[in-house]
Amino acid sequence: MHQSTFALTLCLLSITVFSTDGYAPNYYCSPSLCPHGGPNVGCNPPPLSGGHFCYGKLPSVVPMTPAVQAHILHLHNYYRSRVASGYQFPLGPAARMYTMVWDDELAAQAGNNARSCVFAHDRCRNTPQFLTSGQNIALLKYYEPGAYTVTDLITRFIGGWWKENKKVKPAYIQAFPRSQVKNIGHFTMLVNDRTWKVGCAMQNWSEGAATKVYFVCNYSYNNIVTQEVYTVGRAGSQCQAGLNPIYPGLCRT
Repeated sequence: MHQSTFALTLCLLSITVFSTDGYAPNYYCSPSLCPHGGPNVGCNPPPLSGGHFCYGKLPSVVPMTPAVQAHILHLHNYYRSRVASGYQFPLGPAARMYTMVWDDELAAQAGNNARSCVFAHDRCRNTPQFLTSGQNIALLKYYEPGAYTVTDLITRFIGGWWKENKKVKPAYIQAFPRSQVKNIGHFTMLVNDRTWKVGCAMQNWSEGAATKVYFVCNYSYNNIVTQEVYTVGRAGSQCQAGLNPIYPGLCRT
């Protein structure tokens, strides 16, 4: 049995190295990018070697290879498909839930958080395209070298977010309640029908005899208190580009 500590948290607000060609060098430092408060995590981000709290801990960026990206997208779309198709009783099916696709800039912003070696939400992670960006984060601490593959870790992290579905009532989907942010926010971030892009990053470091792995996913939209998480209706009935043939109930993106 793995000796591990698994922790999850949620973003209420509301590297890979990504090129910001076309932006001013201090673009992410502009207050206009974070109307609800900052600073933006892309303003003076940690170096590739890791932030201040990584020092002496042998930090390492886990590459988001095409295969890793594909696995992240598959898990998101598999879980979204279950909900959208109406298989997650008592939650109703979704009239318009998009297939998730990868976004390099969201991933770069996730990396700016992950490289801090601090398990905490950044105050703002918005990009020029996505000014209401959401976030899920997770942390695992374990003591057995090589106990987990990257795929194992991602499956565990995203699966942990998904398990919050057990606490979700249909009324919470109709209007996301402030009182439930910490209980269901990861799950609702996974199935929000205004979200269609995701980008993630992972960082690991040593802490004594243990290894810590920090996983961050940023989304093109966020949970908004009192706003519906998704529109309940006949699965895919409001899809404009048709249904995804691989993930039932999801709209083509």
